[in-house]
Amino acid sequence: MTPAHSARGRARRALFPLLLAFALASCSSNDDPPLAPQVPDDGDDTPPTEAVTVVGEPRVAVTIDGGATEPSTGAPVTGQFRMILSDSIGRRVFLPDVRLQDSTMSQELDPFGNPNQYITVIQQRIPTTRMRDTLRFEVRDGGDVTPPFTVRVYPSQLDLPPDSTVLDGTADLVVPWSGRVERVILSLVDSRGMRLRVVFQLENYSGMKRVVVPARDLAALHPGPIQVGTNVLDTEVRLTAGSPRLAVSHETNQRRTWIYAP
Repeated sequence: MTPAHSARGRARRALFPLLLAFALASCSSNDDPPLAPQVPDDGDDTPPTEAVTVVGEPRVAVTIDGGATEPSTGAPVTGQFRMILSDSIGRRVFLPDVRLQDSTMSQELDPFGNPNQYITVIQQRIPTTRMRDTLRFEVRDGGDVTPPFTVRVYPSQLDLPPDSTVLDGTADLVVPWSGRVERVILSLVDSRGMRLRVVFQLENYSGMKRVVVPARDLAALHPGPIQVGTNVLDTEVRLTAGSPRLAVSHETNQRRTWIYAP
């Protein structure tokens, strides 16, 4: 054997294990999970709208978090929101007039009696809130600390069919969403405790607007009532000179009871 032929033979022998490993990996059932979210090609690839906008120029760092829950179709929304304001040296502050949806937010002190955070409980202060409502966090009077400003949060949510909807076992379940979604969780549980769960997480700038549960996966459910739960997360962080100046985290939860009739 010539040196050239010997070198080619050694190269082929070295490459064989790599090709075998690739072939085995390609056959793995883990590569195509049965509940992997699907995006129908409906020609609508319009980027989603912003999750947060700011009107004015706040001179404080703003942290907002919380969420809303819709227990059933048309039921009153529950939940709470928190806002923390910090001055230029990182000290938490209270300002003369801070509101959410035109309602004054409650001030909470830390154990030492210093300003800590603002709280609004939806069912106590803003009971007419709906899931799709834009949230307006307003500093109407910032005293000597900051000019007035408004942070508007646009919640995302799944567009769920109402309670008592009948799922046809021969058709895929298509659930659209609205807003700029970062994470979607969709869970369906039958009367025997069998659960189908979809988790979809992304930085959504692509125009994706729906998730699909294939009919073949719905077939694992027992006929009868299906308890449906969703969780949709939006987050946004904006920096100024490398330091967080605005941080928003908002969760939307929805509950439904459907009927599976294959």
